[in-house]
Amino acid sequence: MGCGPSKEGEKPAEKKYDKQPAADLPGKQKFIGDVGAVVMHQEERKQPVAVLIAFVPKTSAPGFAGLSLVYYVLRTSQVYALEMTDAELEEQKTACNVTFGWSAVFKSIASDFLKGKAKVATANDVATMNIEVTSVKDKTSQKIHFKLPLVQTVGSAERYKWLNEPLARVVLRKRQQTDEREREIKYSRMQSMMVVSDASMTKHKSIVDRVMKIIVPLREESARHAKSSSELSSKIAATDRRIKAMQRGKEQNEIDAMYEKGGARPFQHLSFAEEHMPKATNEAELQADRSLDYVKTVFPLQEGSTLESISKAPSDSRLVAMYEAAPQDVVDGMMSVFTRLDDWDMSVFDLEKATSHNALFYVTYAMLYKLDLVNHFKLDDRILRNFLHAVQSGYHPNPYHNSTHAAD
Repeated sequence: MGCGPSKEGEKPAEKKYDKQPAADLPGKQKFIGDVGAVVMHQEERKQPVAVLIAFVPKTSAPGFAGLSLVYYVLRTSQVYALEMTDAELEEQKTACNVTFGWSAVFKSIASDFLKGKAKVATANDVATMNIEVTSVKDKTSQKIHFKLPLVQTVGSAERYKWLNEPLARVVLRKRQQTDEREREIKYSRMQSMMVVSDASMTKHKSIVDRVMKIIVPLREESARHAKSSSELSSKIAATDRRIKAMQRGKEQNEIDAMYEKGGARPFQHLSFAEEHMPKATNEAELQADRSLDYVKTVFPLQEGSTLESISKAPSDSRLVAMYEAAPQDVVDGMMSVFTRLDDWDMSVFDLEKATSHNALFYVTYAMLYKLDLVNHFKLDDRILRNFLHAVQSGYHPNPYHNSTHAAD
């Protein structure tokens, strides 16, 4: 194994684990161990003829922390292999007069394998592997060689130890590197997105700050004008009342005056509010509404009946005729909603859809009959329908404070 005088094809002496290395040699794990193994395909006429493998062995032998080298001939399936402890590697390096550090040696082994520059010659059941050692600190190069004896018997155990296991390490490490690379890419993307998001937030914050300097004074000015306008409207209204009182010759309560003129009338709440005229009550239409007739027949619920049952087509003879006379889509939609009449989460929007935007009218009408208040207070159904329609019509079509909100 030494680099001194030796006979051609001399076999290495039998391995003895009698030397304890102080520590792992520098560069071995970095250039060989971390990648699992370094592998080289030896070719002739662009055809692979052999495989070279260098790896850090896994062994339970005491004090063993060395290097394994394998030369596998594809055509004959011969395996040449050598295991060396770190202490034996030190001896081999000294014998070959290599003065470069171990990092340079292991880097050169890995480099020659990956670049296909390692040289191997076989003779007398020994494969001699030659490595050219270079260093970035020195322009000259040095040579180190290793003698790999032929493994006489290659069974499944030997094939696993020298070929399968180190090559599996390479595959596993490449998969791990791929996973690590994907994680790094995802992390980089997340960091990029965070940078872009932070930049966007900073940009928009600066825009908001600039706009707020303009908006705040305008908002304050608008509030002052609104307050002034409201005060002026109040003064105008008060002046108008005094003028009318003077014209009448005596003061009169506004409500009394209103009823003298025929009852309540729509009015404009604020000078800048949108004008709203309630829809006139069509008494004939209300009285002819068969869906209302069906509601007042269903409620109050008969003994043994539940709200869940009213969503189904009636089987009671007194309800069947009413049900068939009423508009089916209105009754079905309305009764489906009324099954949740006692619940907080009853959908007033579904009722609004089923009753053509008359949710307040129908839900109030149904509640009064369900609680039997119509009978209790001896209410006239015709007057009740007219009254509820007038109440609903008085609501302005505001986006929030409207009749739908009142129904809810």
